[in-house]
Amino acid sequence: MPIRRYHLAWYAGLVFAPLLLLQGLWLRRRIERLPDAQGDAVGRVGDPTTAVLRLNVVGESPVAGVGVANHTEGLACQAAQHLAGFIGGQVEWSAEGLSGSNAQYWVKQFGALSREPVANADVIVVVLGVNDTTGLVPLGRWRRDIEHLIDQLRGQAALLVFSAVPPVGHFTALAAPLRWWLGWRALMLDHALKRVVCGVQPNSGIRVSHLDSQPSLRPEMLARDGFHPSARGYRQWGERLAEHIVTEMRSPDRVSSPTKRDAGLLGSN
Repeated sequence: MPIRRYHLAWYAGLVFAPLLLLQGLWLRRRIERLPDAQGDAVGRVGDPTTAVLRLNVVGESPVAGVGVANHTEGLACQAAQHLAGFIGGQVEWSAEGLSGSNAQYWVKQFGALSREPVANADVIVVVLGVNDTTGLVPLGRWRRDIEHLIDQLRGQAALLVFSAVPPVGHFTALAAPLRWWLGWRALMLDHALKRVVCGVQPNSGIRVSHLDSQPSLRPEMLARDGFHPSARGYRQWGERLAEHIVTEMRSPDRVSSPTKRDAGLLGSN
């Protein structure tokens, strides 16, 4: 369905706002609240004799590892493991996630100080959108928040990747019609995100890219709450993210010419 139809469908759904509100309140009480992942939210994987590629993942609950028991099963570590395999090297990863956070929260966080967990990274991955979707954040504010994040993270990494807004319309915890309505809203936010990313000038000092959403989301890829990824879901997401990072870093139209460090990090595969 073209994005304009999603917009029309979402605004048409406002006619049923009282019903959608009641359904949302009922589902909020019904959906199981899972804890954050345990264990260290930092680590190293891969060949210890090679140069280190530094990967920092920031954002909402998937970055906090909600849905799995340990951070080693979460998105950041899974992406790092696949990335280390693809480049035949070593990846140092960190996950800084907060359940319930939205884009505006991270704008304030990064605007306060230059933050050590993100500074001096090779790749920064941002995972946002679900809470902005369920919170019905206006599209204009969402776009401005993404633009602010890009400005704040400029110069802190060679590559900044925005993962697509997760496909809320496939979350089994949500029932129709609310699932459809929020799914359309998530697609609207993701389209706006992609347009902001595509609008970043090549000479802006940082390469910014957008990882497209999962083509399909099967039930086994969700945790038991039907709202967050399972271990299998994080593995697949991490693999797609790692493939995307390698493709972007090897692309000939990078912001700057490849350096000896780039060549060492990416190997020759």
